Amino acid sequence: MKQISLLLGSIKCCIFLSFITFWSCDTLDGNKLSIEPLQIANRTDTALMNNNLNTYKLEAFLLSGYYNSPVVEAEIDSFVCIRKDSFINNFVQYTMLFYKRSSVTNVKHLVSHPRDLVRYSQNNDMLYEYSWQSG
Repeated sequence: MKQISLLLGSIKCCIFLSFITFWSCDTLDGNKLSIEPLQIANRTDTALMNNNLNTYKLEAFLLSGYYNSPVVEAEIDSFVCIRKDSFINNFVQYTMLFYKRSSVTNVKHLVSHPRDLVRYSQNNDMLYEYSWQSG
């Protein structure tokens, strides 16, 4: 029984060291993920259905320094857990969208060309969608 316990401890230690190694390799190239609100895409809508006032909320964010890696995904997941609206139970649907910054998907361009969010960004630059139904 003691050997199994030691083996499990060793496995946990290896997993932890592997995570640290992957993390340090991912950050050595100097890419630092930056997440900022994309206010122009945010929406809060209400609809009356069956005598109930239903509220829907969408928040959008721009990712700079994004690259595909488990560490970056974990960083975005952590951001979502911290940032999601504390009143999430008040919404019928609450959604968080994440777009990579590009020549089209950026605040300056989208203020001048708001339709490009749907015409271009949705298909080309949207990377992650987190959505909750009824809290």
